[in-house]
Amino acid sequence: MLTALQAQRQCQICRQADDEYSIVANSWRFSNDYSSQLFFAMVDFDEGPDVFQALKLNSAPMFIHFPAKGKSKRQDTMDLQRVGFAAEAIAKFVAERTGVQIRVVRPPNYTVPLLILLALGVIGLLAYFTRIDVSFLYSTTNWGYVALCVIFAMSSGQMWNQIRGPPFAHRDPNRSEER
Repeated sequence: MLTALQAQRQCQICRQADDEYSIVANSWRFSNDYSSQLFFAMVDFDEGPDVFQALKLNSAPMFIHFPAKGKSKRQDTMDLQRVGFAAEAIAKFVAERTGVQIRVVRPPNYTVPLLILLALGVIGLLAYFTRIDVSFLYSTTNWGYVALCVIFAMSSGQMWNQIRGPPFAHRDPNRSEER
């Protein structure tokens, strides 16, 4: 993986790609099929600009497969615009290039259980303080607060990004560079 993680580069996509790349690398490292036939390496632009110059690259992140024998072909570069950089897409790219199947194992996400516990705690506190009086459910003010929270969450742009899945970068028709 070729990337630019330094804060001065302000490459948020590089940080996201680094997280996904680390998931794939760790999945391979801790798998039962681990062997020395496949290596994962990462070069940061600020730590190895000569590598970027030798490969004639001016953008990051970039996933490139370097075969053991022969030169790299065009197909050895992962097309991030087409397939994205999710851990599963990287594992599929590795399998296509090397024949090594990597089962992606993501770290556990504790957000949902914590939110359920928080919701149960809030409900328990409300029940305790109202002495099991459910009249707060009939309050239009409370439902108004709930409605406002839902409206703010849906109009914040997060839901649009979740549904539409916009590209990570796009070409400006007036210029030849990515934005």
